[in-house]
Amino acid sequence: FPVTIGGFTWPLAELNVSLGPVRQGDLVVVGARPETGKTTFASHVVGHVLAKHSEVTDKRPIIYVGNEERSIKVMFRIYQSYFGINAETLERDLAHYEGQFASCVGDRLRVLADDSGITNVRQLSRLFKEFNPSLIVFDQLDKVYGFERESDREDLRIGKLYQWARELAKEYGPVIALS
Repeated sequence: FPVTIGGFTWPLAELNVSLGPVRQGDLVVVGARPETGKTTFASHVVGHVLAKHSEVTDKRPIIYVGNEERSIKVMFRIYQSYFGINAETLERDLAHYEGQFASCVGDRLRVLADDSGITNVRQLSRLFKEFNPSLIVFDQLDKVYGFERESDREDLRIGKLYQWARELAKEYGPVIALS
C-alpha cells in the first residue's frame, strides 16, 4: 500500500471519515477491553490492505506481531477479510483459499503470532530492519518487552514502548497498536 501522500484506506467507512488515510509516521492506538474484537479488527485491517491496495508498487511486507493468538488463528481471520467470506465458506475449502492467498500475496505478509517467541524490542527491531515493513501491526503492544529495568515503573515502560512504536512509524510506515 502507499506510504506516500495518499496513504491507505480503512475497511470501515466511519474510520475513513474520522481518521482519513493512514500514512507513514502515523501511530494509531486502538484500546478496548479484553475479548471485544481487537484481534478480529486488526486482522480485518490487514486483509483489507492486502486485498484493496495490492496494485501499489510498494511491495514491502506487512508485519503483524500478535501476542494474543496463535498464527493459524490470525491467518484464518486474515483470509476471511481478504476474500470477504465467512468462516463456514473458508472451512469448506481452506486449502484452496490458502493456495490462492499465497499466490496473490506472496511474501508481502509476515505474521509473528503468540507461537513465534519473538516479543522483545531488540528482536523485533532487527526483524524490522531486515524486512523494511510498509505497515506494522501490534496486537497487544503492551506485551512487547525490552524497556523494563528493576527501578522502572510499568507506566514508564509502557511510555518508552509507545515512543519506540512512534519512531517505527516514522522510519518504516504506519503502526497500528492494539492495547
